[in-house]
Amino acid sequence: MSILPNMRLINSLVDAIITKTDYAVTEMRTLNGNIVNLAPTIHAHNQSAAGAATERRLNAWTTDFPAIYTDLNEINQRVHAMKRALMRGADEATVLAAAL
Repeated sequence: MSILPNMRLINSLVDAIITKTDYAVTEMRTLNGNIVNLAPTIHAHNQSAAGAATERRLNAWTTDFPAIYTDLNEINQRVHAMKRALMRGADEATVLAAAL
């Protein structure tokens, strides 16, 4: 029974999670920058009920963004740790298999 083909599959899935989460973090930072830059303009030019509603949503975003960003980074850190653990396990399995 060979562990290595399965480890490659798991490793590629873990790498995909890391890559996609990194991409999401980058996109979130870009989006947040756009929102932060746009908010004063919306406030200055939309003194209506719709403008007030939009401003409330922007304030909610400003409040929620740090938590979302932190959570995405935490996911990535955990996946990196899982990958390191998987690689250590694969290395140990290879050594044990070679000893048989």
